[in-house]
Amino acid sequence: MHDQELEDIDGWEEEPEIITNNYMKIPQSLMIPYTIIEINEIEKSMYTCVKNVKELFAISEDNAITLLKMYKWNEDKLQQDYFANDKTVLQGCGLVPDPSTGIKEGSKTDCLICLSSLQDRPVDKLICNHVFCSDCWAMYVIVSVKSGKDCVLTRCPLVDCPIIVPKTIFDKYLSEDLRNDYIKHVCKSYTDENKAMRWCPAPGCTFLAVNESLVQVDVTCKCGYIFCFSCGGESHLPCTCDINKKWTIKSSSESENILWIMANTKSCPKCSKPIEKNQGCNHMTCSQCRHEFCWICMADWKTHGTTTGGHYKCNRYEEDSKLSKQLKEMEKKKEEAKTELAKYTFYFERYNNHDKAMKIAIKQLGEVDAKMALLNKARNIPLMELQFLKEAAIALISVRRVLKNSYAYGYYATNPNEKVIFEDLQGSLENNCDQLHRLLERDINIYAKESIVDDSPFFNYKSELVNYFEITKNFFKNFCEGVKSGLAEGNI
Repeated sequence: MHDQELEDIDGWEEEPEIITNNYMKIPQSLMIPYTIIEINEIEKSMYTCVKNVKELFAISEDNAITLLKMYKWNEDKLQQDYFANDKTVLQGCGLVPDPSTGIKEGSKTDCLICLSSLQDRPVDKLICNHVFCSDCWAMYVIVSVKSGKDCVLTRCPLVDCPIIVPKTIFDKYLSEDLRNDYIKHVCKSYTDENKAMRWCPAPGCTFLAVNESLVQVDVTCKCGYIFCFSCGGESHLPCTCDINKKWTIKSSSESENILWIMANTKSCPKCSKPIEKNQGCNHMTCSQCRHEFCWICMADWKTHGTTTGGHYKCNRYEEDSKLSKQLKEMEKKKEEAKTELAKYTFYFERYNNHDKAMKIAIKQLGEVDAKMALLNKARNIPLMELQFLKEAAIALISVRRVLKNSYAYGYYATNPNEKVIFEDLQGSLENNCDQLHRLLERDINIYAKESIVDDSPFFNYKSELVNYFEITKNFFKNFCEGVKSGLAEGNI
């Protein structure tokens, strides 16, 4: 199957716009084996899987394909069930008639669809012995394929018959174009329903990751994009998928607006609308219901006369024990909301700062080639000696991404002892990352002027940058492996 044969399937483009940035990979010790395959390798991979099942169970290719489709291409589960009770599996997958269904054999002289005589006409039937003329079969499978991806599990035309229509019937009655469409749908079921496979989510990318272990792992696609195999989202190391999901929902929801309202407003005693105090006076008037009340004790302003010390001095908080209890509870909730809001703000600001820095680093990576070309032309420095600029820029992106997600991780961390270790590792990585970023942002033009005779300032710069690059890589590895080895276990 060729690339152009898949052009109609969502996400499979004939001429994809490939992302060329190759970001730094996570440490090798954290890598779980996976493979990246291209579109034109999918059919080959699928039929290898079919061949394994065919030979293992000693069944036809049609039956092997059907079994795998019904089991969502999970070979291990299929083998387990098949060897436990092959008859049950075959019946459940529509490959053997089930006597309990009560489906009768049907007429052998008339087509069960058009009711025309089958005498002297080409016919076909499945193992259920329901006979249909070739014209009706052709129309049935053509409509099935044109209806979409569900054609891969098309059943016998007779109502309620569970028998699956095999691939050989489709091959027999479809034109070459529709046959190709059918293969596309089968391949699509192979890739989309197979939990060991995931398409690269980068726009226009047509590569597929295969991870038989099914363990959470960051995949570096051939297009350069790094994504989480488990959830399909952008790499979120050191967060688990659950933590990343919680953080994403939290940072994009209205929950923080509610926290701010709780921390900075009080509800009108009459209509319960939230009110913010923006002036010094405690005499409040609700803009909605025009109710007047005291900001301190929340009582009706009319009660604030000379007996309470005057209109602008309220001591009812001390006098009314019941009201005092209510106010204390209200203040407690406000303080809790303020604490939670302050905590979230702390982590979100740093998360957001690294996110912006990462985007800047990605933009700067696109400018590195021009810097290298300038130095090569102006100072005659070989491009190989300038490769350190690109390597450092690539590494910086990955470090910024991990630091960004580390604040989402830190927000939900609860174990105080391990959190201290985590923050120490995080701080060391952050400090070196900032130093590396500062060096990468230095204006290269100061080393490329024709008037400069001595190249030592440039090579001093190179030495300093490479040094920080290596140090940052080591801290990056220590941080990732530190989280992996215990900081995340049972503490979030």
